[in-house]
Amino acid sequence: MTKLIERCIVIPARHGSTRLPGKVLMDLGGKPIVQHVIERALEVVNKDEVLLATDHPSIARVAEPFGIRIVMTDSAIPNGTLRCLRALEAIELEPQYVINLQADEPFVRRGDLERVFLQLERGDEIVTLAMEPTYVEDYHSAHHVKVVCDKARRALYFSRAPIPWGITKDVLAEVRIHIGIYGFRYSVMKSLTTGVIPALARREKLEQLSWLWVGKTVRVLDTSGLYIGIDTLKDYERALEWINARGSKD
Repeated sequence: MTKLIERCIVIPARHGSTRLPGKVLMDLGGKPIVQHVIERALEVVNKDEVLLATDHPSIARVAEPFGIRIVMTDSAIPNGTLRCLRALEAIELEPQYVINLQADEPFVRRGDLERVFLQLERGDEIVTLAMEPTYVEDYHSAHHVKVVCDKARRALYFSRAPIPWGITKDVLAEVRIHIGIYGFRYSVMKSLTTGVIPALARREKLEQLSWLWVGKTVRVLDTSGLYIGIDTLKDYERALEWINARGSKD
């Protein structure tokens, strides 16, 4: 029997990352990266409203002491949103609003998660986060996804290419780096996981381009906080530097 709830945070955590396998288990400040993410989620909703969707028992073991829901999912699932949906379906849980909080975002902020939920409650169908680049090289890096928006902060396009074109260091504030967090109305989330993947989404390897392709609106909220998504070894080294510097000031 399906259980209806208002809010849920799902953490898709795949072990076999192409660029940095096992990254969510790597130590950051004395705990695995995925543990940081779980702890932030638990600051926003209770343990019955946090779901870890993983394909590896080592990741599941990190989550067990927190008493959150854990669902083992197929490693062949192609993206995080579908992994979230399959996990929710497996335990017959149907939230009104759901956040896909990627397990490699250890610096996620409680306030930003709350803002995503609030924006969904105000009527948006899909909400995500972006920030000004901390490092100028991120504008040129394919590992860091860029997003451009209209004046109402609705996404026009996401790309691994440097967009908007022609940015120099002195105007870097015009760039927005996408952060791997998505909020959905559950009914919309289900509708996005069906259909043919368009060529643009396949080329860029960005599932959100499929949503724009079918005419969905993606609201983009700015965050002033530092986010370092762990996609590469360089990202991990940056995260270590930042967390060690923060610790030295405590």
